[in-house]
Amino acid sequence: MPEYIIKPSRDEDFYAVYSTVVDSFTIWGTRAQLESVYDRAEPQRFERADWSGSSALWPSPDNPALGWGDERITVREGLAMPDNALSGTVRRERIREFCETADHSGVFHPPEGMVEWQFDAV
Repeated sequence: MPEYIIKPSRDEDFYAVYSTVVDSFTIWGTRAQLESVYDRAEPQRFERADWSGSSALWPSPDNPALGWGDERITVREGLAMPDNALSGTVRRERIREFCETADHSGVFHPPEGMVEWQFDAV
């Protein structure tokens, strides 16, 4: 399953694992927390995320997908979407706040305005 470690903020010890299968965050926390529970928590992946904002190597290691240049991250799963919404986006600087809205079953409950919705043209 394609998963990437995203570092939302350069100055904070917080990381979120993003799955491109579900277009959502699957696990998050400090580096130490992820290293204790995430089986793909290799040091080089965290180093890439620290340097470029993402552990992705495509389209290039210098400018990876989901890196510092991506101000918004798409979310499609794990949250209730309005009718006709195809997906939503969360601003990079609000990823931690978004992740912290998840309940014990992993469903996100972002407050109004945290997610910008993309709608199907009807």
